Amino acid sequence: MPLKPAPRWKRLFAFFIDTIGIYLAFLIFTIPFHLFYEDLIPALAIIFLVSLGTYFLIRDAYSIGSIGKHWMKVKTITEKNDKLIGCTILQSISRNIFFIIPIFITMEIIVMLIRKDGRRIGDLLANTQVISVTSKK
Repeated sequence: MPLKPAPRWKRLFAFFIDTIGIYLAFLIFTIPFHLFYEDLIPALAIIFLVSLGTYFLIRDAYSIGSIGKHWMKVKTITEKNDKLIGCTILQSISRNIFFIIPIFITMEIIVMLIRKDGRRIGDLLANTQVISVTSKK
């Protein structure tokens, strides 16, 4: 893709923000249940973890991207019919599926740091690119 990729540090911070956000949401959600509804914790934890996992897989398909990408002013895009568009749900799943297995997170980061275009394995698989978003005034 002809666009200039987002700086790697912005991508790493966006990932860090998303990951911390998911952990905080999990803690905020489970602590009250642990205190008052201990019998429901296993079922609710499974439901909540599946919900968070789903968010993590499709987070780039939203119009603003993930929370971390929004805060870091980067966006995942793809090229379709010579037009740049946002990442689709299927592309988002394809590019984020590698994060399910922890060892792949390390591999993804290494590939992103080594490649000149900053694309990781998931980007190559989904034909996406993360770019900086400039605000329109």
